[in-house]
Amino acid sequence: MIAMIRRASLALVAPLVLAAAGCGGGSSSPSTTAAPVTRITAPTTPPATPAYVTKANAVCRVYEARVLKTQPPTVFLGHDASDARAIARDRAAEAALARHLAAVKVPPGPAHARYLAMVAAVRRIVADEDRIVARLRAHRDGAANRVSLDVPDRLAIEAHAERRLGLDVCFDPGS
Repeated sequence: MIAMIRRASLALVAPLVLAAAGCGGGSSSPSTTAAPVTRITAPTTPPATPAYVTKANAVCRVYEARVLKTQPPTVFLGHDASDARAIARDRAAEAALARHLAAVKVPPGPAHARYLAMVAAVRRIVADEDRIVARLRAHRDGAANRVSLDVPDRLAIEAHAERRLGLDVCFDPGS
């Protein structure tokens, strides 16, 4: 196998060497186009999953097992005051999720900033649900429904942030 790679690399490199040397050309003008160089590398193993991804995925799995499997998520349109209790229950579970996700230690770097943005998105969802519950309890159903219009977009933003980090998706707007 190694002999084949060496022969293949020689077959690729030889024309480049000849072209660079100007073999067979009588022109004194320099060549302006360079041939592309193909580098053959050994196969690499995929990078190990960072510890914070493993921990955050465990948090999501616990959330899904305890909440999503035992109670259907509340639909966000058409609320009235009787829905306030169900939304408050969802909000409490999501607030706990945000606390547990925020407790995961992420090393400094680009992933840290993305992770903090994802946790902030979960907290914005919780804040929206607080506003919805308060408006429903005040019998301001129309105002609650207007706030709830933002929630699917926030869920999509949060799910996208999780995917970019390589996490399981705790809030999947498609499910």
